[in-house]
Amino acid sequence: MTSLLPRVFLFVLVLSTLSRPVTPCTCSLSSATLKCSDCSSIPTFSDPSNIQHLDLSSPTNTLTHLTSNVFINAGFYNLKSINLSSSGLVEVDEAAFLGITEFQNVHVDLSQNKISSVKLDRYTHSPEYVNLSGNPIKQLSFAPVAINAMVDLSNCSMTKLPPGYPFRNKFAFVVNLASNKLETLSWTNFEGAIFLSNLTLRDNPWRCDCHMHFLNDYLRYVRKVDVSGDVVCQTPDNLRGRVLSTIPPGDLGCPVRDIKVSSKVTGKKILLTCVAESYPGPEFEWRQGPNHTGDLLTSGNGISIYTVSPPPSQTGQLYRYNWESRVEIWANSSAYMDPSTFWCTVKNRHGWAYQGITISDYTTPSTRPESVSESRNEITIDPEVQTSTSQILQKYGTKTNYEASLVTNLSVIIGIQAVVILIMVAMFSLVVVRLTYKPCCHTLVPGDANPHVEPTPPPSYIGEKSETWQDGDNKSE
Repeated sequence: MTSLLPRVFLFVLVLSTLSRPVTPCTCSLSSATLKCSDCSSIPTFSDPSNIQHLDLSSPTNTLTHLTSNVFINAGFYNLKSINLSSSGLVEVDEAAFLGITEFQNVHVDLSQNKISSVKLDRYTHSPEYVNLSGNPIKQLSFAPVAINAMVDLSNCSMTKLPPGYPFRNKFAFVVNLASNKLETLSWTNFEGAIFLSNLTLRDNPWRCDCHMHFLNDYLRYVRKVDVSGDVVCQTPDNLRGRVLSTIPPGDLGCPVRDIKVSSKVTGKKILLTCVAESYPGPEFEWRQGPNHTGDLLTSGNGISIYTVSPPPSQTGQLYRYNWESRVEIWANSSAYMDPSTFWCTVKNRHGWAYQGITISDYTTPSTRPESVSESRNEITIDPEVQTSTSQILQKYGTKTNYEASLVTNLSVIIGIQAVVILIMVAMFSLVVVRLTYKPCCHTLVPGDANPHVEPTPPPSYIGEKSETWQDGDNKSE
């Protein structure tokens, strides 16, 4: 009897170790849930395949880094949920979760850590539930097929959305952006979120302007999601503390910004283009002189000033936000001087801005007619010289310079024509040789046909030389 006691004790000890982690962690097992604390790495369990819920959410854990294949290497491939909240994580390898069966159905909680980058694009599917709240997220990427029932990015100190934000895919249903430092969001961020059903935006320092007006209308009328009650204005001062839903759209404007002035000299004409962002629509003013208070330009006497109104489908805007003005100055105008500085000033009731451009070295190209016809609202290509639709680029109705590519294409066409002619000549010569063959003498008498075509060199065009500067640059008055 005494000899059996050591054997019984050893048997009980072996049985008890079958349900204990091998690594030094304090763990408890309840059904299929393993909860551990005091861990510096993922625990190695004796029977990991039966664990469906791994809970390492303890401030006493110091995991720091999830390395590649860390869960499958420990045998945890049947997990349904992984809770790593407040576990000390700083870095997560993009292959950390590889090998987990049906990873797309797993709930992953990485909240309240110090993770700045999460990459899930290595996987065929992203997990349906991802909690990243309380992390300083700077970079984020999801799998090509990501059916995210819930993505929590609250309290991440974000001032803007990170690259790869979750609602860029079409399968994000619930997105939480509460308690960040977001001041504005573009409605275009949600264009692909066709299944979005809930969006939380509360507790952010929102700047209530036209962009929030666009966002609110787009979410409400296109995505059927109402966020107006979540958005409380922090700025401007006259709207501070007001809820977005209580503000008339007319009070949600945007000052003039991002002015871009360009120029083009074609034939005996100068074309000036000024594009700006503004809401509501601005007033354009063109001047000529050493500074923006120079001589005012008006239509007439060789000058034509007009605005361009592309259809909404080309601007890509929910509302009209990009505006464009053009000036055509012909050689018979007193404003056609070399060199000369032109200024575009744009104003609306929320502010104004200006930008100038200097043009010099005017030249008169050959008398080849313009290959682009232009109206106030459209740009078309002359079919007789059309070689590629890529020769004309259009952004908000702006015609870009295409002379260099056109000359290059003309040269290529002429070269191809010359090669074709030479081939035809060679074939014709063979026919003539065959017709003049004399079998009695066994000699060949070639014909006289030997055409030769010199390709006409393409006309050369000398472009303009321009100089631009932004408002605020030092410029003598």
